[in-house]
Amino acid sequence: MNFKTVEDTVDVHRERTLLYSCLLSGWAPITTGYAAFIGKSVLLFSDFFRRTGELIGLILAWYTARLINKRKITDNRQILTMECRSSLIVAVIMLFSSLIVGTAAVRRFMNPQETTNIILGLFIACSGFLVNGYFFLRYKKLNKLKPGHILSSQKRLYYTKMFTDFAIALTLVLTKVLPAPYNLLIDPLGSAGITILLLISGISTLKDSVSPLKQNN
Repeated sequence: MNFKTVEDTVDVHRERTLLYSCLLSGWAPITTGYAAFIGKSVLLFSDFFRRTGELIGLILAWYTARLINKRKITDNRQILTMECRSSLIVAVIMLFSSLIVGTAAVRRFMNPQETTNIILGLFIACSGFLVNGYFFLRYKKLNKLKPGHILSSQKRLYYTKMFTDFAIALTLVLTKVLPAPYNLLIDPLGSAGITILLLISGISTLKDSVSPLKQNN
């Protein structure tokens, strides 16, 4: 009889969870881009690049997990190398996104504009907070059962996504609640906050990915 171990079960759930993450995250860049266009918000514009980069990272992580399961790779060194390379790409995407978001924030500070339609952006942020919160808890549980670089980086990524969506929702509300001229500064300040968050997460993921690769070679 072919008995499945806890590790095998976690591997299957990992691949499946990553696939669901990709499918549920696929709509976000399109809707966020449209919300940024109609709302004239640099915060949502920054969020569009963040979500697009994260989606690419998710697809790569899912593809790596699928390769490991499909080829039934059991060599720990090979698995470690594949997982670290996937996490490394996620880190680079985070750092590149932080550069774009930071540039957009500086430009909006220099040329403040009022954010108009926030309803769609607010809906996306609130929905994202709930979905990302679920996946954060999911990846946290799987990483406890079988620690790995893909699960660890996804756990960190979804914690960042959850926190960022909360900050975006709060920022959008403040742009309408606060009086002028303070409401004009909230949008670029929110973008600056996303920049810092992406930078910290990117550097942390980069360190966690590069160090094992050096030791493994």
